[in-house]
Amino acid sequence: MKNIEDIKGNLREQDYYFLKQIQQYINTDLYFYGSVTRFDYFPGKSDIDVIIITDNVNSIVKQLQGYLKVNRDAIEKTINYMDDDNSMTYAYKINYTNLENELSLEIFVYDEKYREKLIRNINKKNNLPFYIIAILYIIKFVTYTLRLLSEEQFKYVKNTFINLYMRQTTQKHMVNLKF
Repeated sequence: MKNIEDIKGNLREQDYYFLKQIQQYINTDLYFYGSVTRFDYFPGKSDIDVIIITDNVNSIVKQLQGYLKVNRDAIEKTINYMDDDNSMTYAYKINYTNLENELSLEIFVYDEKYREKLIRNINKKNNLPFYIIAILYIIKFVTYTLRLLSEEQFKYVKNTFINLYMRQTTQKHMVNLKF
């Protein structure tokens, strides 16, 4: 998994400092995966995928909710299937969007007991073959620059493509539960 210093060069300065402030506020490391760790990241367009691993999930979720000023409906409990052994993990997912600063975060807060499984699965997603990343870059260029795909169409194409590569179905990856 990559930490904030590993991805600093991919981030806009304002995004880097905002993420550093979150990390300092919750006093817990942030880990990153997805396009922000690769060359298919489009600053101000792509979301930033964040993982927090902690012994105190509920406390961190409440701290993030307060710091980010997100409503309770922006927080979902998720059941995630691990690619390597088809086991399940549980997390809280917080969606944060700041339209003014063109920043979108997808934050997952996991219990420490899932650390090893998460590291294996995230490293697999961060180390996609070049041809896969190149195709993802083209899909994003078509969406963000040429505006030929809607956000909904983009997510469907991207997720389908990644899931085909990972050899799993689009339905099996995650279940979100509102509460």
